[in-house]
Amino acid sequence: MRKEMPEISRRDLLYSGFGFSASSLAAQLAWRRNGMLSGYLQDVPAEAVAAVAPREHLLFDFAWRFTFGNGDDPSKDLGFGYGQGDFAKTGDFEFAKAGFDDSKWRSDNLPHDWAVELPFVWDEEQKSHGYKPLGRRYPESSVGWYRREFDMPASDQGRRIWVEFDGAFRDVLVFVNGFFIGRNDNGYAPFRFDLSGYLNCGEKNYIVVRVDASFGDGWFYEGAGIYRHVWLNKMNQLHLGKWESVVRSTVSGGSATLALETIVENQGKQDENAKVNWQILDAAGKTVATAESPAQQVAAYGSVTFGASARLANPALWSVEVPNLYTAIVTVSTNGTSRDAERIIFGVRTAHFDAQKGFFLNGKALKIQGTCNHQDHAGVGAALPDRLQSFRLAARGASSESAACPGASRRSRFGKQDRARSRDILLAQPDRALLTRKQRPQEQKQALSQVVPLPRRAGAQQAAEDQAQIEGSHMDQLPLEDVVVFAQMGTPHAPGVVAVSEAAFHQFATPPQ
Repeated sequence: MRKEMPEISRRDLLYSGFGFSASSLAAQLAWRRNGMLSGYLQDVPAEAVAAVAPREHLLFDFAWRFTFGNGDDPSKDLGFGYGQGDFAKTGDFEFAKAGFDDSKWRSDNLPHDWAVELPFVWDEEQKSHGYKPLGRRYPESSVGWYRREFDMPASDQGRRIWVEFDGAFRDVLVFVNGFFIGRNDNGYAPFRFDLSGYLNCGEKNYIVVRVDASFGDGWFYEGAGIYRHVWLNKMNQLHLGKWESVVRSTVSGGSATLALETIVENQGKQDENAKVNWQILDAAGKTVATAESPAQQVAAYGSVTFGASARLANPALWSVEVPNLYTAIVTVSTNGTSRDAERIIFGVRTAHFDAQKGFFLNGKALKIQGTCNHQDHAGVGAALPDRLQSFRLAARGASSESAACPGASRRSRFGKQDRARSRDILLAQPDRALLTRKQRPQEQKQALSQVVPLPRRAGAQQAAEDQAQIEGSHMDQLPLEDVVVFAQMGTPHAPGVVAVSEAAFHQFATPPQ
């Protein structure tokens, strides 16, 4: 059977076609200077540029397929758990093998939150979670399955290959090529699995992820599904440990001392004699310091801590007003050959707490202002595009805010300036969009056939046009000021309006039978 060809945007191509090595980074910077691909490079997750050759850090968000399972009925859950023999023999999970028919599953890209797509339910038990049908009482919409086919080049044979999830809600089971790989039961922390012994290099491979959102961790909207990026990491058997490279700065007078530390892991069968080098770059990419640690023996299947120090003359200090940053390129090598490397971003500053006077940054008093800000956002749930994260920071500035959850967003949380900015933001996600204030029905006829618009606070003429566009919906009786400006595209799996004020919710939610 011929499979549906997924739609690939230039953004998709950029993400999937580059490994973001040191060499490709230079080309990207040149493109940015020349104005090419503007609007796409700024969507690239910051983590995507952390890898340095020979390591590869590849975005794994695209060409997935999705279907609902069932928390009660195994026959509606790919047969998973039908008997007690699922784990009796390793490698026997057919849904994670070649030949399994997923043609009826829908195509999907990550991040993805299926909860925001679900209809509202008149269930006061679900009030704090946005009136969405999730939990043991809603088995048909609380379990989701993701499946992806991918190639592994024959040249990857012998490398360590990891799949890394930035976040999924909530209970996750991962299968690869018929094998059960592992589970994760935390809805908020990132997690990863080593796939090295289960992949077929030079052939097709299959990964399947079962996500069960029947249980939650909070008293607020939490979403459901793989709501953050997924990565495929490829590295040498001898490599730097995950999150183990650290730079600690001490400022004294007109200079700063950098304490450098990392852990080198050897997952190979032979002992290795390795050393580590650090190269410190300023914001302009100029090398301002270097350091090297003495060579050490790293035993097979062992790890060793490496340390060194460097000095910065007249460092540019990091502050809230001027967030100066430096880059440390950490490289582990043997016999003059680089085996692994990564890029660490850090700032140089002093921080001091005084019981009587408060907090001081770089010797100056600073009031720390934070936000009570849940990770979800109206219209997209927990699966926020990267550009929307940036917008939230820019729109809020230094002011504090309350959480704004889909289906429960209060007017008081959206000031006049926030509303204006919201109208001008375009979500960087293929299946979601916003209708801006400047768009008119006659100019957007094609777009409006797919997008369900929301009324906005505007002039009488604009309001009348907005009301005409939503004829037949339950929204036409709502006060304009009660409706949040976000809308979601009316795709078959996610039709209609998804974010309104709490006051307006009861006017269009499905009433009890």
